[in-house]
Amino acid sequence: MIVVIDGVRMEESFAEAEDHGAGYSDAWGGPTEELLPSMRAWMLPEGALAAPAYITGSTITNPAHKDLLTGDRRFHANLPLQGSQPAEYRPLLPTLFEELRSQDPSIEADETGITGNADLLSGLEYSLYPGMGEATGGTFDVLRDDNDVIIQTDPPVTTEISRRLAEGHRLILANLHMVDAYGHLEPERYVEFVTAVDDPITQVWQRIKDSDARDSTLLVVLSDHGRHRFHSTESPWQHHGCPCSGCREVPILMLGPGIAKGIETTEPHIVEDVAQTIAWLMDFELPHGTGMVMTDMLTDDQEVPQRSGQVQVHASGELLASQRWTDSFSSRSEVVIGDDSFANDAALHVESPRVLQGQVGDFACWRELEVGTDEEKWFWSIDCRLRQDGDWEQLTDTPFSPTYFSQAAMVEDRAGRMIAAMADAEGHADVWGYQVRLATWEEVTGWSASDGPVDVHYQSHPSIALAEDDTVQVALTGCLSKNECRYARRVFVYEVSRHATGSDWTQLHETPTTDSQGRSYTRFEHPAMTTQGSTLHLAYQGMGPDGNALLTSSLTDGTWSSARAVDDSGQAYVHLPPAWSDDGTLYWARRDGEGFVELCKAAAGDTTADCTSTEHRAIDSITPADEGVWAAVSAGDGAWSIEQLAW
Repeated sequence: MIVVIDGVRMEESFAEAEDHGAGYSDAWGGPTEELLPSMRAWMLPEGALAAPAYITGSTITNPAHKDLLTGDRRFHANLPLQGSQPAEYRPLLPTLFEELRSQDPSIEADETGITGNADLLSGLEYSLYPGMGEATGGTFDVLRDDNDVIIQTDPPVTTEISRRLAEGHRLILANLHMVDAYGHLEPERYVEFVTAVDDPITQVWQRIKDSDARDSTLLVVLSDHGRHRFHSTESPWQHHGCPCSGCREVPILMLGPGIAKGIETTEPHIVEDVAQTIAWLMDFELPHGTGMVMTDMLTDDQEVPQRSGQVQVHASGELLASQRWTDSFSSRSEVVIGDDSFANDAALHVESPRVLQGQVGDFACWRELEVGTDEEKWFWSIDCRLRQDGDWEQLTDTPFSPTYFSQAAMVEDRAGRMIAAMADAEGHADVWGYQVRLATWEEVTGWSASDGPVDVHYQSHPSIALAEDDTVQVALTGCLSKNECRYARRVFVYEVSRHATGSDWTQLHETPTTDSQGRSYTRFEHPAMTTQGSTLHLAYQGMGPDGNALLTSSLTDGTWSSARAVDDSGQAYVHLPPAWSDDGTLYWARRDGEGFVELCKAAAGDTTADCTSTEHRAIDSITPADEGVWAAVSAGDGAWSIEQLAW
């Protein structure tokens, strides 16, 4: 049973005197330790507490719950499904519900799922991952009163949890939303709604202890995000969504079989760890989970296979880069480029490298996150380096403010200038503020940068290519209005003219909503571009009411071809960007009929797929090699490896 107290801050939950909240709630005007007295008296001594744990992705309800339910932190906009709009905005990786039910088919859909008193989590009960979906997903149920209005208090949600416990439900996430709702709408009543959940949650734990399921029921209580801690223009706690310490810090309390009693861990944990720990304790695999089992909160010294190996592979020429997992809670990954490794003991995450083998040297960029290093805000940072004479030198003053999903797309022009595009957060608290920026590095003058288009919201995942005349072309995903963003995403292609004072972005293309066969799509992701002679080729993932497909189109002599489905099997992995090789071969991956990874390729402009199956159950990334592709793959137990595959 997962209980989310939506948007409760550390100051109003379990902060102690030495924490950032200083053990004092300015929203209440008193010490934190006097809030939630029932939970402190009856639950803390019987469970394990992480206070604080961290949200290292988006500090917004829907995407943070996605991280919790998939165990993976990657781009997911705050776009809950609404009304009768198309239902393609779902996670791209399987949820806990899907993995549990697919590995134990005896569990019914109505024994798993999401409940609560807000519709903000709609769309998270199952994913678009091939082989999963509604058939293996959970249910979604919002509690309503006799007039069909969503209830505006939290205690009925805990009553619903107890009912589901009594009926033998297996995996339930319950969202108590009024804390967040009133934090926004009536901040002076925020603490009132925090204290209102104290006794009801404690009663849930008591009912578990009094039930026949007491020896097999895990209770997790946490928050999906905190709230602003430093703010001068309004009640500091009224809103959230930025990288401030108050928004990133959350409590995680776990109670039940296998959980140590009365401890507070000193290790840093993240919300993805909750998913991995639940999967471990319930004895099912979460293949794509990037969190770690919270062994420091478990009883005994259990043998736990943590995720290991290398993921996020990327290559350019003879350069091969990847992200390597570590077994440290405080420094979880490092970057590997050839024989060199790059770690940062102060960073929780060091990840997602991108490389470019160029004329003037070898370039590499990756993102990092340090928490606790600044009192107010904990931003992601970008580390870009250049190797010319054997050593990697840091390129200072890199003009990007990355966010939790940013990756550098890089090319080099004929003058030896490195050009990079990246989704940039610009330090905004505004959740619509992601913008793709373009930056150029040259040996004499260093960096110069300019903003991208301003009329597209939620910009992400840029791809970059050069025309024969060195004109820069950038593809990205986004949407045209906040309303449209709730049910549609598109791919946009721009031509970028660079000049002394910046750059001009001219739109070349916006993906149509139907392909050449008349099939409809409402969501497009992961554009990838290449130029072959005078032709620009574009590939991207399309999702819609007529199914999922890998689509391509091309620009020749100023004219775009219609969108063609290279793979309309419905089995292409939608979380995985396609990749072009230098010779114009498109590579992608899909699920075969036995549930194994199948790798595919097709020549530019060709819709005939040439595929080969592998013995792997999961794939994280692909990048073209001299022959075939490099792939980050896993056969199980969270162990990942980099393999070169050709056929």
